[in-house]
Amino acid sequence: MAKLYTNPKRIFNLPDQPETYVEVNLDREWTIPYGMKFSKAQWTPFAGFQVKGAVTRVVLRGQVVYVDNEVRLNPVPPWINS
Repeated sequence: MAKLYTNPKRIFNLPDQPETYVEVNLDREWTIPYGMKFSKAQWTPFAGFQVKGAVTRVVLRGQVVYVDNEVRLNPVPPWINS
């Protein structure tokens, strides 16, 4: 826990983030696609690689924002479009 949570939080002076977590399925195998849907660059040198482990859910401040490869929240804050 110290290497992955406590020390990075201390080193980068990160605040507590209640009700924020990521769920990962360590057994799920999948192939990294050639067109990366959530990447700014839209590509990756790892395209075509078979990997094991996948993010299945992301909860941010108690709100589900990602489930099984689908973003459930508008990624652009509403005040930017006004």
